[in-house]
Amino acid sequence: MIDRRFLPALGNLQGLSTNNLVQRRATGPLRQQRQLPWKTVVEVGYAASEGIALPSGVQDNQIPGSALALGTALKATVANPFFGVITDSTSTPSRATIQRGQLLRPYPQFTGISTSQVRVGHSTYHGLQRRVELPFGVGKARMNRGSTAVYFSWENGTPVAVTGPNDSNSEDGGLYFHPAAFSRVPQFPFGNVRRNVPDVRIPGNKNWDLLIEKRISLTERIALDFRTERFHAFHNVMFNGPQANVTSADFGRIRLLQANIPRQIQFGMRLSY
Repeated sequence: MIDRRFLPALGNLQGLSTNNLVQRRATGPLRQQRQLPWKTVVEVGYAASEGIALPSGVQDNQIPGSALALGTALKATVANPFFGVITDSTSTPSRATIQRGQLLRPYPQFTGISTSQVRVGHSTYHGLQRRVELPFGVGKARMNRGSTAVYFSWENGTPVAVTGPNDSNSEDGGLYFHPAAFSRVPQFPFGNVRRNVPDVRIPGNKNWDLLIEKRISLTERIALDFRTERFHAFHNVMFNGPQANVTSADFGRIRLLQANIPRQIQFGMRLSY
């Protein structure tokens, strides 16, 4: 017997998770400091963090994976038990016939159910940190009237997310790597590789920023400050990632399009009196 109260005339249902899990983050820093000759101090650190129970969206009305073995039978039309019960003509479950796959969903009276803020997300971070302390600057004996600062960042590229059409039917809705290592998934089974391929990453980024300034004393009270800043000083080019759609003719190919900014140089002068 079908209870009409639980069959609203809606094709898709969206909701907010009531799971009261609180997202948590754990960090674990480790640092080692050593003094080198000429009163130079070098510090190397390792930082790690892990996020647990992070909010994410979840599709709750997918065809079970065990049913995908039915193959094309999932698309076959069968008599609809909801015909005459769901009366919204815009809703697929209101028709006289319906695809068999729709009836195998956990909630077949809905074409889709999604829940947001579900505490199922997870993240990890690992980082290497370095710091160099030179024997001059604020609070230290002045060696000269100038100063130099160098900032360096080094970032690995993110994993390549290989994409393709959704043929599993479980839900409605110069070469950088060898494209023959991937193939389009046939209809109904799932692929055998994760969405983001951790061993194939887009080009990383190595960036140096350089600052040089000099103060020239003109008189006892008047001084001229000269400053130059170089952003992306050595112009290490970072290219965009490769084409990651397995159906594209350019799949696996990377185009020579610069993704980071070109070198920028600026100068400044200040007269103090």
